[in-house]
Amino acid sequence: MRTVLILFVVAACSSNSDSVGGGGGPDAPGGGGSVTYAPFAAKTASLAGADQDSEMQIAMTDGTGAIACNLPSDQHNSLGGAGHEIIMNLQAANGDPCPTGSFSVPSDCPDDPGFLGSVRERCAYYRVFDASGNVVGNLRATAGTVTVMGDESSCTFQANFSFSGQQWTDSFTVTNLLSPAPWCKS
Repeated sequence: MRTVLILFVVAACSSNSDSVGGGGGPDAPGGGGSVTYAPFAAKTASLAGADQDSEMQIAMTDGTGAIACNLPSDQHNSLGGAGHEIIMNLQAANGDPCPTGSFSVPSDCPDDPGFLGSVRERCAYYRVFDASGNVVGNLRATAGTVTVMGDESSCTFQANFSFSGQQWTDSFTVTNLLSPAPWCKS
């Protein structure tokens, strides 16, 4: 008679990608947790193709300067200090370099914005950064629409989002679209 021993090994794993701006799981230091929406006034708005996966993103933030302008180039970019951001992937295929059209937030966006350079297509997230520029947490938009009009010289955005039933609305225009991205209004 032959005896077979079956051994089960259970391992606990932890993931924390301490990249700039956070990116770990909800309990990871430096980012990814859920936050409560608090209204803010945008000082900077920008449009860029996400470096890693060629998606067009917009970002609106209460931060200023070149670091704020660069936020949509990669969702893992840091604000460099305390502040707020709304980032959306337009997944635009029409209009170059101005992605004209109307882009609605779908109802099935994940709570986690993911690991790519862009957030999931057409999804939008509200983010809070701590004093070190790390992401404290994310909150997905539960509804929203961005309407874009323009051409190769300027691009105007009208953005409306809902975060847990609270509305955020802003509009901005970026110009000089023939220069390298990101295109920014600060």
